[in-house]
Amino acid sequence: MTIRTRPLTVLALVALCLGGAWSATAGEEPTEGEAAVESSPGQEPAVYYVLFHSPGPEWNHDFSFREQPGIGAHVGYMAGLLEQGLIVMGGPYLDDSGGMMVSRAETREETERLANQDPAVRAGLLTVEVKAWYVPMASVRVLSGPQAGPRDDEQPAAAPETASDTPAESPTAADKTPPCSSPEHRQFDFWLGSWEVRRPDGALAGTNRIELLYDGCALRESWKGTSGSVGTSLNLYDAARGVWHQTWVDGQGGLLLLEGGMEGGTMVMRGHRPSQQDPAVEVLHEIRWEPLEDGRVRQHWRASKDDGESWQVLFEGFYSPAS
Repeated sequence: MTIRTRPLTVLALVALCLGGAWSATAGEEPTEGEAAVESSPGQEPAVYYVLFHSPGPEWNHDFSFREQPGIGAHVGYMAGLLEQGLIVMGGPYLDDSGGMMVSRAETREETERLANQDPAVRAGLLTVEVKAWYVPMASVRVLSGPQAGPRDDEQPAAAPETASDTPAESPTAADKTPPCSSPEHRQFDFWLGSWEVRRPDGALAGTNRIELLYDGCALRESWKGTSGSVGTSLNLYDAARGVWHQTWVDGQGGLLLLEGGMEGGTMVMRGHRPSQQDPAVEVLHEIRWEPLEDGRVRQHWRASKDDGESWQVLFEGFYSPAS
């Protein structure tokens, strides 16, 4: 695996993480791609919350970290947190045994909430542990790479390169942003996991497993009802049109095509199909998936034969993590 370092980015992250003032080591000026960070005298030691990721039950030990199916969704989720200022640094271990992230959240509860919303954690690809990190010392030197060469004052300065002197470098896999890592692609990740689905009266309706496919570009649903019904759906965000799409097929030959998006924190998709009783009648279907504060998901499916004037509830279920 090729590790590419970006000194300015890393230095900025370290500065945010340690919260100290930038200063050079006594009597020594930092060189290019190198700097020192020290906490100010008398400054209160900081406490940060650190996320430690380890392989979960769905981890395939035949593949490296970057080759894990679904790891792109994890990378995209963490990149989104970084853009929001909720984490300041992190990445995988070089031995493929997991990774760590340093959070900017002020409480353990908030950090655990962010950690458990990671699509790779919800899908069982990763497990996560949150620990409080006490930082009484904040003096760190960051080099331009794990095997940085001699400093500038130990070797002759090289002549500056021009664009014509240096061929353009081909992007590597490590440089490429996963194609489905935008915040919109991650809107439905709250549905990921293995679930028991119960009706409002508490009766078990069935089980449902939602997993990521193709580096987070699609979600696959696998439904098994207690009555013997089975079905599968594929779900994806169509970035070209800015809509979510679902194709549902079941063991009775049924097909349902839905489209929509987030409405007030709830995923809502709608679509028409002919009535099974009277194919001349077009029926409007609407399904809502609502993440609840206790970690469950509520699914509500209704249909209308008069294009939304009146509705009939076809199904209501509450998803709880399967034991």
